[in-house]
Amino acid sequence: MTALGEPIAVAEASETRPSRIVFRDGPGDVWRLRANEPFTDQTRVRRPAADVTRAVVVHGRWALRFRSRFVNLRKVGIQRHIFVVRTSDGGVYEIDLYTSPGRRNRRGLVEFTVDADERGARVVDCPGLTHKLRYRADVMRVRVPRTCLGSPDWLTVQMGNELVIGGFETGTTYRDTPSSHAWPGARPTMPLYRR
Repeated sequence: MTALGEPIAVAEASETRPSRIVFRDGPGDVWRLRANEPFTDQTRVRRPAADVTRAVVVHGRWALRFRSRFVNLRKVGIQRHIFVVRTSDGGVYEIDLYTSPGRRNRRGLVEFTVDADERGARVVDCPGLTHKLRYRADVMRVRVPRTCLGSPDWLTVQMGNELVIGGFETGTTYRDTPSSHAWPGARPTMPLYRR
């Protein structure tokens, strides 16, 4: 983290057209929002199960890959990991990974949405999309084939996660994003070019 406490984003130093970015985000920057409270009443808290400390995004030759490390990834509440991808050809895609009390395994449920910022947004199949939650290692991985994204020259990514304890209507939501200490505040990455 920098002296101001902002996460550090590191691109490959020798690249003028980076394909990889690493976010180093210290612990303790999770935001709490209780049900029925105004969105502006969020409070910064420590919530290790929702706290991302490092995230890596790689725009590879065949796939876009995400890897997030948490302080203490646990099988609690409803968890949602969100990735919004904007491509060089104007495409907008959203990848949502959900786990809940009924899905207590490494698989979870993944939805891949195209035209994510339009009224016509729709969930579609993305052959080859894979994900893995490794609770003992505090790591989550997602791999999205470039063919699902239209094989763009470059792309940007916004990412964040939520942990809901007690249900959406009456519970408490904890949120974090590795690219910012604010919520919402998931800033997009710099353009990442295919390796």
